Amino acid sequence: MNNKDFKRLTDSVHQMKAIQRGESPAGRVTMRRGRRPAVETELARIRASIGFSQEAFASRLETPLKTYQGWEQGRPTPPVALVAARLVKETASK
Repeated sequence: MNNKDFKRLTDSVHQMKAIQRGESPAGRVTMRRGRRPAVETELARIRASIGFSQEAFASRLETPLKTYQGWEQGRPTPPVALVAARLVKETASK
């Protein structure tokens, strides 16, 4: 195992322990080489950061729950959904 892979593995173990201790929210992070985290990961992160359930967040976005759940699971996401999610986050933190 090379150093880069070993570091990724140890980072994952540290993250897992933080989740078990309740210091970090559980969630899936999908990284694409050379790109930002996937849109579905960003949506879930924003939603979790303001403490909304999927149902409450979908309601704020005026989106059917099943559609929103699909977005978080990686189904095609319209770019406007991410912009709307960021706006919801902004208004919820005020």
